[in-house]
Amino acid sequence: MRSVIFFIFIREKKNSSGSVSVQIISKALGRYKVVKTIGCSAERYKIEGFKKLAEQEIERLRKQTSLFQSDTDNLVEEAL
Repeated sequence: MRSVIFFIFIREKKNSSGSVSVQIISKALGRYKVVKTIGCSAERYKIEGFKKLAEQEIERLRKQTSLFQSDTDNLVEEAL
């Protein structure tokens, strides 16, 4: 079984209107996917606020439990 390594990060994307969208992006198997758009603004202080919200959302996403057991889970169970 091939393990999939993925990264989650925050992206500031400039829009054609001049505003900036703050997005949570995941990258797995060489593909980027927008997980969630947090907000959009042209004002720097609002963009920084959206980035803080995005950091909180990433922490929440990382704490979610997996639907499938990993190999590590099986090793722990065997050791017990």
